[in-house]
Amino acid sequence: MPGLAPAVAPAASRVIGSSVQGRPINAEYWGPPGATKTVVLVGQIHGNECSPSLMVQALRQSPPTSFGVWLIPTLNPDGYATYSRRNSNGVDLNTDGYLRSQPETQALFSLVDELRPASVIHLHSPNGFSGAFPWASAPSSALCWEIGALPSMRCSGGGAGTRAEKWRWFLWQGLWSDYRTPGLLIELRAISDGEVPFARPRPPTQSVAQVKADAAAIVSLMNATFG
Repeated sequence: MPGLAPAVAPAASRVIGSSVQGRPINAEYWGPPGATKTVVLVGQIHGNECSPSLMVQALRQSPPTSFGVWLIPTLNPDGYATYSRRNSNGVDLNTDGYLRSQPETQALFSLVDELRPASVIHLHSPNGFSGAFPWASAPSSALCWEIGALPSMRCSGGGAGTRAEKWRWFLWQGLWSDYRTPGLLIELRAISDGEVPFARPRPPTQSVAQVKADAAAIVSLMNATFG
């Protein structure tokens, strides 16, 4: 997968935790030092979703100048290594938002607790939409509508989605419950038919060039929204 090795060095980087198998979970800071507004961007969460890495790459190529982004290229390095949706304990990290039973989830929550960012952005594929949580929360909802204006994306009026059973809460549900941190789900289109093949409904697979263009446009919209 492209996009996980930065071409230029971030302003700062740190290890925020480790996976079940002991792989480091890295976070990179992009933006001006001492920024008053900070966003956390969680890159890959499911190891079989490839398109999020293109947005990781896009952010590194066009880092913000008026706000800060703590970028986690992959929250699931074990899943990335094995092209697996789940972590090495067989847990879908995206539904560990209440239990926080996994070391990867705990690393994310600790970082958000420390930073108290304006928003946490969660990258996924392959369905081509964005959704805010809670729906009316600013600036996440504003960015959702901007993303929805792109030709290959839409903004979900139902938001990012929720689970009633606490043991299945999404990450954004847990982060809002604990810290009142708004979340934004961004689902890019897939770049391979083998990327999350069971997802339904599933828009047509796009070329790498098309998804790169979407990712670059979204990064530009982030600059306008948070800057």
